[in-house]
Amino acid sequence: MVREEKKLQVEKLSEEIAASGAVVLADYSGLTVPQVQALRGKLAEMGASFKVIKNTLIDLAFEKAGLKDGDLEGPTAVLLSKNADPLEVIKALVAIFKESGKGEVKFGFFEKGFVGAQQVLELASLPGKKTLQNKLVSQLISPVWRFANALSYGQKSLVTVLSEVAKAKGGVTNG
Repeated sequence: MVREEKKLQVEKLSEEIAASGAVVLADYSGLTVPQVQALRGKLAEMGASFKVIKNTLIDLAFEKAGLKDGDLEGPTAVLLSKNADPLEVIKALVAIFKESGKGEVKFGFFEKGFVGAQQVLELASLPGKKTLQNKLVSQLISPVWRFANALSYGQKSLVTVLSEVAKAKGGVTNG
């Protein structure tokens, strides 16, 4: 590759790193070409990418993005979350590694903070962003629903008592 092309590649990669919520570096050795293609396809559908890049170029891109990476040795691929939910793309990567029994997470960055391999695996075990948002909304709305139900309880009881009185006196009921 010509030196100018490498500079452009480093520039583009550093921009993608800076724009990603999650960046994971992984050893992809042992994965077959179809497995890597399937992983790339799945991540592309989610709005993420999985790129195999030389370690020296990765180091330069991280330096340019203002992040310090760990020591890179061996084959390395970069997972960039771009427009995707960072937790979901980490889950997808870890799932394929577990499924195939090949590949290994080296380290990563989550929301610009360094995370080791074990922390990346812990992030993969968390529920996704949508699930967490749904749980939060249900927790927030629960007290309001209970309060509204408590306020209407007195009215429901009154209607029930009046209905029973009407039945006892031989009155007509509407329901």
